[in-house]
Amino acid sequence: MDNEWVEIVPPTNVDFWVLGDYVKGGVIQSRQKVNVRSGPGINFAIVGQLVSGDTVTLRGAMQDWVKIAPPENCSLWISRALVQ
Repeated sequence: MDNEWVEIVPPTNVDFWVLGDYVKGGVIQSRQKVNVRSGPGINFAIVGQLVSGDTVTLRGAMQDWVKIAPPENCSLWISRALVQ
């Protein structure tokens, strides 16, 4: 927490998305960092990155994209003005 932002753990019902080509059996497999997005497509915001060997909990898929649960080390930032 600072003067303008509050760091929170995402609720368990929040979904994130990664390109399915990089997920094999719930494990990230890529030579480079993999972008985690807020929705199933490159037009959605990047909200984080995963590296090869990171494990993810799969929740579904849409076309080429895989829906995942928030990774353990994930956090979100909210404007302090929106938090009471």
